This record gives sequence, structure tokens and C-alpha cells, in this order.
Amino acid sequence: MNDLVDHVFSRMGMPEEIVTDQGRTFDSQLFKELCWLFKIQKLRTTPYIPQANGQFKRMNRTLLTTLSIASADDPFQWNQNLRLRV
Repeated sequence: MNDLVDHVFSRMGMPEEIVTDQGRTFDSQLFKELCWLFKIQKLRTTPYIPQANGQFKRMNRTLLTTLSIASADDPFQWNQNLRLRV
């Protein structure tokens, strides 16, 4: 969570909203508290309409591919490589 705040939010600014799919990954108490603390509105895409997820999934796939290539020599340093890719 510190990396997210230190290296993403500090560089890109605090988002006003975060859009997630219907998965339960972003339902943790920690994530809810993060959204509350930084006044981020958490939105969900419409269920059973996969087009809504397409852009996000494509961007995530591209980012994961880039991180995998950049971190091939040392997979445990992916968070260091993330700074250069975001």
C-alpha cells in the first residue's frame, strides 16, 4: 500500500474515483479504508456487460507484460520497475 501512495498517487495525483469490476478483490477492509481516507469514490462496472471491463483488462495486461519483461532478471523487484512504467 505504501508503494501505491508513494509512487503512484504522489506522481499522478489522488484519483477522485476508482472503477473496478464485480470481483471481490477490492472489497477488503484495507481498500475501503484507503478510499475513505483519501475520499476516493469506488465504482463498479455493470455486471454481465464484459465490454465495460475491456479497456481496463487490456491496460492491465499490457502493464503486466511490460513488468514481466523488465523484471525477468529479478522478479522480486517488480515494484521498482513499476515506478518507471506508470
